[in-house]
Amino acid sequence: NSETVEQCIPCPAGRFREDIKGKSLEDCMKCPPRTYNSKEGSSSIVDCLRCPAGTFSLEAGSTSCICVTPSE
Repeated sequence: NSETVEQCIPCPAGRFREDIKGKSLEDCMKCPPRTYNSKEGSSSIVDCLRCPAGTFSLEAGSTSCICVTPSE
């Protein structure tokens, strides 16, 4: 059999891939700002969770949220 099977590379945490044909890291989209995704291999933007109250993330593709420190 001359057919080869290509391995899909799972998206790292902070990213997701909705295109089932995507195989590389370039096919992974970053989660939007103010959301995070701590698991790898996500296949939908719904895996990008909103940061809990009192935390935030400014960067797209965040894997966690950081605490909002009160101004003094």
